[in-house]
Amino acid sequence: MYHQCPFLENILDPRMAANRKMYSCQQVLLKLVEDWKQALENNKYVAAMFMDLNQTFDCLPHQLIIAKLKAYGMKKEGCVFSWSYLSKRRQMVKLSGCMSECLEMLKGVPHGSIL
Repeated sequence: MYHQCPFLENILDPRMAANRKMYSCQQVLLKLVEDWKQALENNKYVAAMFMDLNQTFDCLPHQLIIAKLKAYGMKKEGCVFSWSYLSKRRQMVKLSGCMSECLEMLKGVPHGSIL
């Protein structure tokens, strides 16, 4: 279950439904279809691009994540807290009983976190 974040609610487009309380993909799709039908009835062009952003943060350097949060209006204390959560984290991989070297994470968010 995902937690509602009031900070992000003011930033995200109402058509973005993933991981948000009180939103569903079905509602967004119904709204889009209605908008497209109306556009076509008015002889306008319709185009769409869909993206799955579930793993977006997996490839972003920590500095960029914090810079984006700051740019979107997060207070300094929130940025410092987020940085402390992301920095100096280490992880390893276990595959078929073999363990990898434990390395510091320089990008992405910890696996299983709600970020």
